[in-house]
Amino acid sequence: YSLSAWNGGFSIYLFAREFFFVAFREEFFARGFLFLIIARLAYSSRLSREKAAYVTIAILAIWFASGHYNPQALLLIPSTFIMGCCLGLLYYKTRNFLLCVLSHALLNTLFGF
Repeated sequence: YSLSAWNGGFSIYLFAREFFFVAFREEFFARGFLFLIIARLAYSSRLSREKAAYVTIAILAIWFASGHYNPQALLLIPSTFIMGCCLGLLYYKTRNFLLCVLSHALLNTLFGF
């Protein structure tokens, strides 16, 4: 079963692989582990809870973009930074880890990351 997408195709197999082997691990580490630690450190440094969350989102977006660094595709750095910010905001606003995993896997599948 496949649906045509502008990158050449969307397959259920590719989405499942991205979901379980890439997005789940990255999101578990970033949102499930690092987000909580960095936000607590930022909050304990006298930032408001909201500012601490935004600082955490920015730090993790930089980490996310640097983790997807490819010298042959430097234009991906800004887009992965934006994607990291969006996933961070999604987690902060919803507190739904699986929604972040689903979004991450869908983006990876559609854009061929």
